[in-house]
Amino acid sequence: MSISTIILDYLLQQSLYNKGIPTIIFDIPDLKNNSKKTISQTVYRLSQKGYILKNKDGYTITLTGKKYSIQLHNSLAQFAKPVDLPKEKTLLVFFDIPESKRDQRQWFREHLKRFDYSMIQRSVWVGPNPLPKDFLAYIQDIGLMDCIQTLQLAKPYVPPDTNKKKGVRSYLDKIKNMI
Repeated sequence: MSISTIILDYLLQQSLYNKGIPTIIFDIPDLKNNSKKTISQTVYRLSQKGYILKNKDGYTITLTGKKYSIQLHNSLAQFAKPVDLPKEKTLLVFFDIPESKRDQRQWFREHLKRFDYSMIQRSVWVGPNPLPKDFLAYIQDIGLMDCIQTLQLAKPYVPPDTNKKKGVRSYLDKIKNMI
């Protein structure tokens, strides 16, 4: 979910009636991994578009913001996680969804997570094969299929060991093991 969507959803649920953005919007749990600069820029854009309004008590969502948030949630279908997903990750998914379709790109990433896919790079994911048929049909209907490629892996994907030492020390260890 995008930062804008998170902020609008939060404001739909409750008004932020505590003075100032740093103490309130920055404390939304779903935004903890984002920088203050990014959140501030998003709040500024939402204000400029008329989706949120700052008053003497804090921030509130406007009627335009409510309509936009509802439209955003209703515009893209939601798919449940399939019950019988295989454990092995044997499908590689590549996508290049243009910036003009940012909301659809974010929606696609959220569904890959829901289907137990792991991100290798921002636009390269690996997960169980196959993707649900109704999901693929919907992607075709909304015009994203041309932006997406899949590749069936011969062997299941094994994530790299993140506990390995990195840098000069690991290089020296490899040399020691060769002697």
